[in-house]
Amino acid sequence: MLKNYFSMFFYKIKNFLLLTLFYKIKNFLLLTLISLNYYVIPFFLYFKLYFITYLLLRVNMRPIKNLPISKSNIKFKVVVLSKSGGLEDIIASQKNYNKNIKYHHLSRAFFKAMFEYFIKDHASVHDYKYLNKSQFIRTGKKNYRKALINIIKILRDNYKIDAFIGFNFCYKAERELHAACRKLNIKFIVLHKESVFSPAEDIVVKNIYKNYTGKFEGYRIGTYSDQDRKRILGSKMSIKKQIETVGCPRIDKTFAFRKIIPKNTVVYYMIENFRGLPEDYLICYHENFKKQFSFYNDKRYSNLTWSSLQKDTVQVLIKLAKENINTQFIFKGKVGSHSKKDLPPNMPKNCKMIFGGSGEKLLKEAKLVVGWNSSVILEAMAANRFILTPSFGLKKKDLFKKKFLIDFKLDPINEGYSKKDFEKKFKYLIKKPYNKKSKNYKSKLLKHYFNNIDGSAGKKLDNFLQKNLAESF
Repeated sequence: MLKNYFSMFFYKIKNFLLLTLFYKIKNFLLLTLISLNYYVIPFFLYFKLYFITYLLLRVNMRPIKNLPISKSNIKFKVVVLSKSGGLEDIIASQKNYNKNIKYHHLSRAFFKAMFEYFIKDHASVHDYKYLNKSQFIRTGKKNYRKALINIIKILRDNYKIDAFIGFNFCYKAERELHAACRKLNIKFIVLHKESVFSPAEDIVVKNIYKNYTGKFEGYRIGTYSDQDRKRILGSKMSIKKQIETVGCPRIDKTFAFRKIIPKNTVVYYMIENFRGLPEDYLICYHENFKKQFSFYNDKRYSNLTWSSLQKDTVQVLIKLAKENINTQFIFKGKVGSHSKKDLPPNMPKNCKMIFGGSGEKLLKEAKLVVGWNSSVILEAMAANRFILTPSFGLKKKDLFKKKFLIDFKLDPINEGYSKKDFEKKFKYLIKKPYNKKSKNYKSKLLKHYFNNIDGSAGKKLDNFLQKNLAESF
């Protein structure tokens, strides 16, 4: 019997190692293929080898395994230009409702490589500043569009593609693809996921949409909220029939977490140093553009960052972890924003850091969510989890900093106004029994930002896709 036990044990270990090796090789080959695009695409485009470019595109296309469908049921074929968050929305909806759509991943890097070939000075063209007076750049865009029409036409004729789906109508490498698809009667549908802004970001984004984005040449836009729909319509970059509110499907599952008793776990979604500051939108603009915004001319803005708040939050959580050894503390970092250097080298044994990936499982297990100025607060509300924000030194009367904060209208028990106050409220919330039947938050904010108060956005998105795929141009 002992021999059988060890035999089974080593068999499982062997399979685990082989599976791990398989995924590592698979990921390596995928990354190699994406990198290869940047080397071979310029060569193919220079010699106008459009059919070979199409073949490379087809090699890059992979079925979305989470959404299998039998061949006999396929009515539409859709290419999804993969982006985290957006892809989660598709899967959250279509895993339950898809009946006739075959979905494929396609890395956005494929079109980035093409864009950079035709627009030589591509760094001067920004996602949030697409309009450009340079004749050189305009000519590059026209040539890019012509090449796309030739390549996508081959895809349409050989693979009968019906639509593309993207997740932001501002992505510069996809703008000419919108127009090329329209020319070929292929639908480019944008499920626009950028919708939760601070007041300062909102002012800047409205200005950019109105003056520097240009007309939307795709087919339809689906937004998370009515607020975002009105923001886009107000810019006059699209017409009323092109845009519809569908909500945020990826939090459908989150509502189901309300019925699950969480583990004794604290999840801290780490603060991003510039979250809520419109720097990503302003970076490509000249000083005259920036100076039209009153906050930019204020001396307090030039040095504004949340880095000290991030450090203070880590410090107080490490202290609480040492005092609560039976509680698991997870520090959820964002790739590109955080690193192991943001945490002390010798972490308590009940602490660990996680980078990237979906935060869904973490939210499911969390009894207490620590977050700040992030849409994860809304997701925690949907899950009905206890929330605590580190609002250290942020006085209610500080009207300047409020311009860069998203107002989640939390109760005082959910905000730590100092380290001492944070510790006190932490101890209360971590000991508080979780009641599956009680509602900890009002649903107004979920309606306002995500148009999802009951977990029905997945069905709305399915209706939106079916309707737009079926109708004629």
